[in-house]
Amino acid sequence: MLFKSCRLPSKAAFFFSPLPGFSATLAAAVLLCACSAGATRPDISESPSFFSVDSLGGKTVIVSISPFDGSRDSLIIEGKVGSVVCMSSTAVAAFAEIGCSDMVRGVSGKRFISNPLVSSNPLVKDVGSDAAPDYETIVSLNPDLVLAYAVSSVLPPYVERLNSLGIRTLILYDNFESHPLARAAYIRLAGALAACPERADSVLDSISASYRHIRDSLGNAVEGARPGVLVNAPYADAWYIPGKRSYMYRLVWDAGAEILGAAESSLSSTISIEQALEISRRADFWLHPGNARTRKELLSMHPFFGLFLRPGLRIYNNTLRMNPGGGNDFYERGAVRPDLVLNDLKNIFLSGYSEPVCASDRPQEADSVWKSEYYLEVE
Repeated sequence: MLFKSCRLPSKAAFFFSPLPGFSATLAAAVLLCACSAGATRPDISESPSFFSVDSLGGKTVIVSISPFDGSRDSLIIEGKVGSVVCMSSTAVAAFAEIGCSDMVRGVSGKRFISNPLVSSNPLVKDVGSDAAPDYETIVSLNPDLVLAYAVSSVLPPYVERLNSLGIRTLILYDNFESHPLARAAYIRLAGALAACPERADSVLDSISASYRHIRDSLGNAVEGARPGVLVNAPYADAWYIPGKRSYMYRLVWDAGAEILGAAESSLSSTISIEQALEISRRADFWLHPGNARTRKELLSMHPFFGLFLRPGLRIYNNTLRMNPGGGNDFYERGAVRPDLVLNDLKNIFLSGYSEPVCASDRPQEADSVWKSEYYLEVE
């Protein structure tokens, strides 16, 4: 039998199957990440690499593709999905961005959610974490679908347990997309589940146009004059630097700067604090220094950081929109609104440009009415 039916309310019908013939066709159509990092910006597709949405005989076909082993999970939808449980805040943001946050009935770590329509809604239940799920609450919600995530090729135990309980799951890999617009494209997946694909396409088109306009507004002046950026702070004795195939490297590059120490053809690499100190001496900016909001807090994090705080190094952190529960909207709505993040970074970096060779190549001035969405200066 080609399709196997899942338990669903009458208002929607789901089917799922490996779809041997069809998924092979879809696989050929999906733009996998073809990144050839060079001395400059790597060529990374704006299209998502790890999911696709298509139509088949009046039904909607969603295919999720593992970045680890290429395995595929196909979901066939007929009609609107009634309710979902989101194990990641980025999935919550995708529904909220198209005005469908009411579909979300359960979240992992409700206190961390920034969107007030979800965090303050008593109908939305906290279902625990991936490490300690509240199966009783999830079963009581009787969701049509649980949107999960994975960090390796091994199926998370909680996903196996939910499947055994008859609850349909779909693993998303949006955090592994390298292009900011590819992450934003998961809005289309939310639109497919909400049966409003045209609305989702319109929202995504607007975000993409805004992102490209901000990126292109810098013109040619940035070439050869990009400010250098140190990123992150030590985590468990390892200092992670985004590689040239990473999401953060692309955001910083499109904003007119460059992450120093980024490895070629890599998503991430680690350096020592001594290497980070050497990079800081060449850097114009330092982004994301842990959770520090002031230089005093930064000094308390590591005694070595006193050597980093030289005149001329401007420090910014993406902690402006932290909520009382400790959640950070940068990692929620910021994932589906990369244009807002890019605008912040562009305005931050504009002060770091050297004088262009030609006046006609001068980048536009920092927005006179710019109000930061996600970043604050660490002073």
